[in-house]
Amino acid sequence: MLDFSPYIGIEFKSCGRDRSGLDCWGLLCLIYKERLGISLPSYIDEYTDAYSYRKISDAVNTHLPEWIPIKAGSEKVFDVVIFKLRGLPIHLGMVIKPGQMIHVFSRLNTCIERYNSPLWAKRIRGIYRYGK
Repeated sequence: MLDFSPYIGIEFKSCGRDRSGLDCWGLLCLIYKERLGISLPSYIDEYTDAYSYRKISDAVNTHLPEWIPIKAGSEKVFDVVIFKLRGLPIHLGMVIKPGQMIHVFSRLNTCIERYNSPLWAKRIRGIYRYGK
């Protein structure tokens, strides 16, 4: 199993894109760059802060076709779970093993949680794999 402990505890920072602080997309960008050598777009110009829910939702919906939908139960490490909060797809976690994700959230530093827990499972919008 891959070790994601170097990411645990990195602070949440709205629009953060480096180890000084990350939002959920920034965490994904950092892990993809460091672990897979893939530079994902930052999308930093598409929303002003992590609380611009409508702008984040619009960005997710615009760029989702760039990702391959994955059937629940078929997810693998590095797949992305998108969650609806406030009814909008605005948060993501990255699968580290089936049932577990790494993510960072407002007022919650980077951590590992179960995405199939009662807190998160009902909010899942879908699971996706990078398709480029």
